[in-house]
Amino acid sequence: MRFTTVSCLLLGLFLAIPGGAAKVPKEPEASSAGKTIAVADAGYAAVLQAYRGELTEEQIEILGESDPAPVLYLSPKNPGERAATRFFGSLPDDAHDQLQRTGYLKWRVDRLPKEQRGWVKEAVQTQEARRQGPFPLSGKAPAVTGFARIQVAGLERPQYCWWVAAEGASPAWVTVVRALGLLTQEYTNSYRKQLPELTEKPETEPIPNGRWLKIRDTPRKPTPAPVAPVLADEKYYWSVVRAYRGQLAKDELRALTDQDRVLSDRLKSSDVPARAVNELFAKLTDAQHRALLTTGRLIWAEGDLTKAQRKQVDTVLRDLNARTGEGMDLYLLSPAFATRTGFALVRVPEVETPVISWWVSSPSVPHPSWIPLANNAAVKSAGYYRAHLEQLPGG
Repeated sequence: MRFTTVSCLLLGLFLAIPGGAAKVPKEPEASSAGKTIAVADAGYAAVLQAYRGELTEEQIEILGESDPAPVLYLSPKNPGERAATRFFGSLPDDAHDQLQRTGYLKWRVDRLPKEQRGWVKEAVQTQEARRQGPFPLSGKAPAVTGFARIQVAGLERPQYCWWVAAEGASPAWVTVVRALGLLTQEYTNSYRKQLPELTEKPETEPIPNGRWLKIRDTPRKPTPAPVAPVLADEKYYWSVVRAYRGQLAKDELRALTDQDRVLSDRLKSSDVPARAVNELFAKLTDAQHRALLTTGRLIWAEGDLTKAQRKQVDTVLRDLNARTGEGMDLYLLSPAFATRTGFALVRVPEVETPVISWWVSSPSVPHPSWIPLANNAAVKSAGYYRAHLEQLPGG
């Protein structure tokens, strides 16, 4: 069974770059203070410009080819991560130099200026919603926070993260520079080893209030007028439905699967969670399939599922929870746990036919997880993961 998900929890499994060498856009020339950033690391400097609101959406799109962090975290859909990046961007240039030289910056949260404390609060709320922490922001033992340089095996250049830690809680983090290979085993091990070491290090000298930088919002391009979506070739779509329902003749099925490895593998799979998703799709009513064709998505809350559908979804979620390796259930069907699930048609750039995907979202993770049901050409396309991040409900 193949799972794909993007988030700080699972996204990087699919964004890892062999050898870790990232292609970086043209090195930026100046910071918001009008001075050249004294950084030999062009990727760091480019991301910093993005977080300071000095790059346009188009420039951030190009930057996303080598580092997806700004594309993902500057979105208002991810307020916790966005707050961490604004905190990062507001550091003066000499603090960035210090971070790269010494490997860390560290302060008690209650000693930060009001604006920076507000961003930390928003970032912490997101982490605690994912059952990290707790990270008290005041009191006798407030959390400590800052930024760290993390060297991950297989990456040529170091990553940089915002981090927060508190007594009795493991550190939480958001990778703000080089969000590559997130939650590969090497990534997880590196952060879990290196971040706790910061709790023993001395605090960084405070930055005077007047030296923190003001952050500008990213210049936005005009929003185009909405157009009616052209979602799928209906003949193709209904052929896929009939394949999952076992209603295609052998020659028709062979013609369809010979050119679609994803569909072929799923129909042959004996994996129990895979079979559950297959059955869930096959047993959609014709009216539900027409709704998916018309709107591009089906969305169910826990109370919307039939008893049979709930059983199928539970089977998949148990497997997905086990695969996270976090020792906790990130996806639960419960009235108190706002998990959403369904199906979607996802348009991938330069691929004519959309991907048919099952998806699930949870407040415990920043991005939805999904499983493609058909369209190998789109799954292999470079724009596949990002298209799902941008188009799936909850993304």
